[in-house]
Amino acid sequence: MTLATASGDPIADKRFAIAAALAETGDTTAAAEVLVQALEITPGWAAGWLMLADWRERLGDRDTLIAYIRPLLGDRRRPIAAVRLMR
Repeated sequence: MTLATASGDPIADKRFAIAAALAETGDTTAAAEVLVQALEITPGWAAGWLMLADWRERLGDRDTLIAYIRPLLGDRRRPIAAVRLMR
């Protein structure tokens, strides 16, 4: 797990690893569900929210993608949220 993807919580990081493995097999729906569990543990983990937004977009759920990213837009420490939303 890289610094960019580490949440700082070992349980959340394990769930992220499971979610990433599911996404690699093409099961994006299950991956998103497992990542939501990780984000319940670490709700301030911006990289996790951005990954979840990517997976929701792959599933064609742009409204949920925007809902996940919107809270990050006002955080000047996380300018990537605004860039991600413009894609």
